[in-house]
Amino acid sequence: MKLPPGPRGWPVIGSVFDIGPHMWLTFTEWKKQYGPIFYVNLAGRSMIVLNTHEVATELLDKRSSIYSDRPRHIVASEIMSGEYLLGFMHFDDKWKRVRRGSHE
Repeated sequence: MKLPPGPRGWPVIGSVFDIGPHMWLTFTEWKKQYGPIFYVNLAGRSMIVLNTHEVATELLDKRSSIYSDRPRHIVASEIMSGEYLLGFMHFDDKWKRVRRGSHE
């Protein structure tokens, strides 16, 4: 999978020590360097940062069926709750049915 540009980082720890005490200031600097969408690895956790309102609206609102999803939490969502814990479910048809049922 091709990822957006971003800071290179170190093996295992990624860019965790490049962040500093104020993450938003670092992300603002990286936006100038890499653009409004960039990739960063923080201690093995991959993040795609959407750094403008326009980009976030386009991808998460207008194209939500493609990009709205959650990371997989095997213990919390699949083993302990039988895959029906709404906050940990993947955004798909099953999630929509469970959400609709929880509002009835």
